[in-house]
Amino acid sequence: MTSILKEINEYFFGQSRFRLKLTVFLMAVALVPLLLLGVVSIYAININRRFEVAALETQLTNQKIKQIESFLNDIIEALRFKVASQEPRISLGEQNFLLSNLMNAFPSLEEVSFVAVLPENNYGKETFRISRDKLFSCGVIKDAEGEKLENCLSWSPDNLDDPQSLRNFQLAKEFLAAKVGKDYIGPMIKTSVGPRFIAAVPFKNEKDEIIGVIAAKIFLNPVVRLVEQSTLGLKGYVFVTDKDGSVIASSAPLFKALGYQLKKIDIVSSVLFGAKRTGLDSADAYANIFGDKVIGAGDIVKKTGWAVIAEWPEDDAFAPSLRLRNQIIYFSGALAAVIFLAATFAANRVVRPIKELVEGTKIIGEGKFDYKIDIKTKDELKDLGDSFNEMSKSLKKLAELREEFIFVAAHELRTPVTAIKGYLSMILEGTVGKISKKTAEFLKKIQASNDRLVQLVQDLLQVARSEAGRLKIALSPQKINESVFQVFDELRPLADDRNIIFEYSRPAKELVMADNDRLKEVLINLIGNAIKYNKNDGKIIVSHKVENNFLVTAIADTGIGFKPEEMPRLFEKFWRAENEATRAQTGTGLGLFIVKELVEKMGGKIWVESKWQIGATFYFSLPIAK
Repeated sequence: MTSILKEINEYFFGQSRFRLKLTVFLMAVALVPLLLLGVVSIYAININRRFEVAALETQLTNQKIKQIESFLNDIIEALRFKVASQEPRISLGEQNFLLSNLMNAFPSLEEVSFVAVLPENNYGKETFRISRDKLFSCGVIKDAEGEKLENCLSWSPDNLDDPQSLRNFQLAKEFLAAKVGKDYIGPMIKTSVGPRFIAAVPFKNEKDEIIGVIAAKIFLNPVVRLVEQSTLGLKGYVFVTDKDGSVIASSAPLFKALGYQLKKIDIVSSVLFGAKRTGLDSADAYANIFGDKVIGAGDIVKKTGWAVIAEWPEDDAFAPSLRLRNQIIYFSGALAAVIFLAATFAANRVVRPIKELVEGTKIIGEGKFDYKIDIKTKDELKDLGDSFNEMSKSLKKLAELREEFIFVAAHELRTPVTAIKGYLSMILEGTVGKISKKTAEFLKKIQASNDRLVQLVQDLLQVARSEAGRLKIALSPQKINESVFQVFDELRPLADDRNIIFEYSRPAKELVMADNDRLKEVLINLIGNAIKYNKNDGKIIVSHKVENNFLVTAIADTGIGFKPEEMPRLFEKFWRAENEATRAQTGTGLGLFIVKELVEKMGGKIWVESKWQIGATFYFSLPIAK
């Protein structure tokens, strides 16, 4: 898992910045329209669903209002009938007949009464009443002067002589409204057997005269049933309240236990005051009395002033659009993944040739002019690759000419500088005669400069031979410890001059595959540098360790070391660190380059570790001889 994450990190945040930019650009070009389309689609789906939810709620509330009004109209029209008589009153028998038929026709009637409206006919008093369990009437007593209604009797199956059973309606709202010709529908009344209300209508004779009032107590069970059967999705519900906000009926079981007024709720109060809530306004999305987010709609039953409210929880109302939205998101995610893969593939096809060109420039920069790149895109990038290969051919020719020139120049220079060195030695030794002290001082300076020139010519020849493939390496088993001791003996005078001591740990395996002369050359260069750039009274530690099939030699000093920015260039040709300590030392800047060439041609590797002002440790590996 760690390696995969490392590869992903390298892919996106490594050196392939152009590939990342190109991938992001291609994805943006493909994904932005997709995302915009997805956002617009989801927005349109939500808006459309909101309209659908509002339409369903409005349709349901309108349906319930019509059903309630139909129920009320049926009741009122059933109570409203005329008697085929022109008399100002009807007999008890007729009252019994009419009210009994009414009770039988409408099971929702709990009780119905006939109330007299004429002053001479017991004004405002109940003359006959039928309920689901009792029958009441006022007895008629005749004498010689005619009928007398002030003496009333009542009867029922249980009690036939209870004069207190019939009631006085003179101050009742239903009576006062109906006696002047108005229909009356009263507020809801809660009972142990369910809600009910009182209705009253005028009772007329053939002359259209009001001769009485029909008052009834009516169960609201039919309204409760038709509301309880109403549903919206899985969680939506409808409830009906009276003018005071008390719940009459609801399709949500929790509302049945409320029992208190809901008038304080915004949607209920606004509907009771005559506002129609459509479910489309921002105020129609709210938290209901239970804290659930719902979409609400409602209207009023004009005949009664009751509020019919529909509430639909958002999680259920928008479930279809949520499913569709999720499908769009999943599809968009899958498409985005496909686009990502396609963009990555396209970016790789573009970047791969560029990367090959970059790698090619590095290899060419290392002097390997035979390297060729093969780009098969059949476009401008292929043309660029072909031009690159032509350039490498030209560079190879130039490099060969340069190497040949350096080799020839160095070879030709070696003879005169060697001759100069010999003649200077003879003059200083007095072979040609005695010279003055002043002349000797000048000649010694000339000799030092000539020595540096000789070293430069030798280094140039070494480099030229290596790069031209003329450097001969003869590998054979060599005891590396013997080579180290020989170099110590050769360089000890230089170390003693600065009081630098050698420490050496002999290896467990001493034989390595190397060229004896070249191995000594490597050791002389590295140990010589350790002496040259060390501190007085310093130390040089040479040690070995076995890694796989290689013997790694470490040469550590306590000198000035190298700065971090200097480390990558240590093995370049003609490069020397620029600081106060190195300026005081002479050098060509070719030593470490030659060492690297020699070690690698002997099958090993060389590297360095260092801390500024603390010291440096050079490591080189050579194959262990079998």
